[in-house]
Amino acid sequence: MKPYHLGHRINILGRVLSKRLHEGISATGITSSQWPVIARLLYCNGLTQTEICEQLSIEAPAISKTICNLEAAGWVIRSTDDKDKREKKVTLTDKARSHLPIWLQTVIDLETQELKGISNEDLVIFNRVLEQILQNSKDH
Repeated sequence: MKPYHLGHRINILGRVLSKRLHEGISATGITSSQWPVIARLLYCNGLTQTEICEQLSIEAPAISKTICNLEAAGWVIRSTDDKDKREKKVTLTDKARSHLPIWLQTVIDLETQELKGISNEDLVIFNRVLEQILQNSKDH
């Protein structure tokens, strides 16, 4: 097997994990591209579209389409920010909150399968290295 550069290997891993996530989560009523937005709102509910783009490192047109689809499905709502009437905050609906246990269990089950055989110590190092790579990428 020909060796690949780190970025290429991470890209391959990302595609494989995304495909597995899509296969697992699509049966629950959302897509793998919608899950990161929902997950972000789970921990930081009431974000602007710009904040979601920045936090997920996803381009505005893709986030806009995803939010529109989530809104049409009743998973999120956009409402005017009380502090800045020009801004719209995206928040999870009660419908989405009622589905969170199903989505979270699906993701936990997938991660459990994907991380089988990897020690907690290795995961701590792996996450630290990924975080540093992300930070280095943002710095340039």
